Amino acid sequence: MITNKSVLEHVDLSQNFINKLKVGFFYEQPNLKHIILRRNGLREVAFDLSRSPNLRFLDLSNNLITSLKERTMAMFDNIAKISNLTIDMYNNPLSCNCGTLPFLIWMTKTRVRFIHLRQYRCVLDDGSEVTLNTLKEIIHQQQKDYVSYSDILIGSTISAFTVIVLLLSALVYKYRWKLRYMCYLTKSKHYSYKASNDDVVDYSYHSFISYSDNDRSFVIKDCITNLEKDGEFKLCVHQRDFLPGQDISVNITNAIHESRKTICIITKTFF
Repeated sequence: MITNKSVLEHVDLSQNFINKLKVGFFYEQPNLKHIILRRNGLREVAFDLSRSPNLRFLDLSNNLITSLKERTMAMFDNIAKISNLTIDMYNNPLSCNCGTLPFLIWMTKTRVRFIHLRQYRCVLDDGSEVTLNTLKEIIHQQQKDYVSYSDILIGSTISAFTVIVLLLSALVYKYRWKLRYMCYLTKSKHYSYKASNDDVVDYSYHSFISYSDNDRSFVIKDCITNLEKDGEFKLCVHQRDFLPGQDISVNITNAIHESRKTICIITKTFF
């Protein structure tokens, strides 16, 4: 593994208790044809073999590999385009689940040849083991499980979203008056209203009267008559004093701020 001019073709590192090899372990070895790594403790293929295009045989048997990553599968495919690459992964605890489905499908389609493929062990999610002599059936079952899992996930997401919407709706309804008041205050900031100062000056009205339309006759006949004509108070009444065309929330907010007092006529029809 030392020189750029290496003519090394065969490497046997079997039974060396190797758990992992660095990415560049086989760099500068363009003539490698056989790599024997059986009976170690490898859990993944993390080393790069893309610079060994002449590789013909890779022995990974009797390790702890559960699947191959996409970049590793792509690397082996590229090598197989140049040489007739053969891989032995016998007696590895391969995983058969939704997460390893791309790896299982790749094994059926790749140009890479696997020795004793039908004897490979595959561990299912429930811990049971099967052999890959029926690989296509295993893939089909995993695809069905994946679809079922997706359906459950989508259903759970929709249910959770519905619950959240209902909870938010309930909260909005419960605090609707507070939220409406906050909305009115926020809207009023976008208009030219300036808050009055009690120490400085006159309000436009003595009082703003808030009431239900069902109580209009009482306001007109009694309140206006008694307070404006007899008491000489200036009232803000929305039918008369609100600015036409202006947002109702702005009219209400300005009426409250421009009046010294606010009178609410509270009856059953007010709410």
